[in-house]
Amino acid sequence: MRTLHIAVAALVTIVCIYWLSYLGVQPGPSFEAPLRGWLSTVALSLVGIVPLVAVAISLRSMKNAAFLCFFVLFLLVVWLAGLRLAQAGFPPELQRPSVGMPAVKGDDCSFMCLLLLLPGMFWLAAGKLGWHSPQVGPFSLKLKAAAVTIVILAVMFGVVIMDAYSAESSECHFIPQPFVRQQLSGQSVFTGHLIWTHLVWPSSLITRQQPELFRKYLAIAVVEDKFWGLPKLNRLVLLTYLERGQDHYYEVGRSYFVDGRRASGAIARFLPMFNVFCTRTKLLTDAQVDLRVIRDGPPRDSIRILGETMRASSDYRLQPVSGVTVVIDGPGRTIVKSDKYGVYDAPGLPPGIYQIGLQLEDDEIVWQHPMCIAHGDEQPIRAGDVRDCSIIVR
Repeated sequence: MRTLHIAVAALVTIVCIYWLSYLGVQPGPSFEAPLRGWLSTVALSLVGIVPLVAVAISLRSMKNAAFLCFFVLFLLVVWLAGLRLAQAGFPPELQRPSVGMPAVKGDDCSFMCLLLLLPGMFWLAAGKLGWHSPQVGPFSLKLKAAAVTIVILAVMFGVVIMDAYSAESSECHFIPQPFVRQQLSGQSVFTGHLIWTHLVWPSSLITRQQPELFRKYLAIAVVEDKFWGLPKLNRLVLLTYLERGQDHYYEVGRSYFVDGRRASGAIARFLPMFNVFCTRTKLLTDAQVDLRVIRDGPPRDSIRILGETMRASSDYRLQPVSGVTVVIDGPGRTIVKSDKYGVYDAPGLPPGIYQIGLQLEDDEIVWQHPMCIAHGDEQPIRAGDVRDCSIIVR
């Protein structure tokens, strides 16, 4: 019977870790949310925490472990029934399943109930049959701390895996413009050295057969310079990104300018894990524009237009070209040349609508259509804004 008891305890522990990991990738309340906004997350977390506590109690008293499970089950049923009667709707964590795994829906809470009911029934039946608990001695403080640490690490690992394997939209209609301050509450900006990357979906076999499919990768990077959004102690970060085709833009051993977006999950948001798809993330050697803008700060009572002058090489990769004459036409005309890094820079311009062109040797201007219009409409660029208007040299 001792073996059966240990097997049940192990199974309950695994299921609880799965449940807490699943909750960790579901949308959770913001830090500014009122207390009521946190109640559902706390209640749902207790469904996974209480059976873990009951496992530890069952090693000395199966009767007490069963009582704890049944008591919390009763409170859970009353809570869910109260929500239904009050027509308050179920918490968002119950309504937004993700990661393609079995989800607890608002109209089917059987998983949560079974997570408390089944181990409780086992321990109650074992007590009725006269089975004895292993009767282990009192747990030392170090042993308790070690057990809690292992469970926390297991939940964090589960959150990372679930988040990495979650499906993401591959739509990316535009790349954000350069920024001089934090744009989103979950945005972190830093430079990092990529030390490991791994394909998470689809399988390598499928990607070989269908190379046009989007692929999702998980990577580890060592943080080098921090701009904002990362605690001082963060030295390693996890990155998720999408790629398509045969070329691998993210390569181990290279440094990148990272514009990361934290996950919105209740636990995932506390982990140094960032999605970099459809952001300003790029090779550090290609991030001259972003680094200049961040270090210089926002323009005052004016706008700044800058960008790279690039030419496609034989392998179809864009390479910077220096000494190119760029014409900036709007409220007045400004002519600048790209420097040795292939970057032209026109600070201190008045707000307005601008057109960017490439001046050829015969003084002919080839006008291009860069991303210099706010929100895709012909609206004036406002004071304090920065626009990356990179152009292609033929």
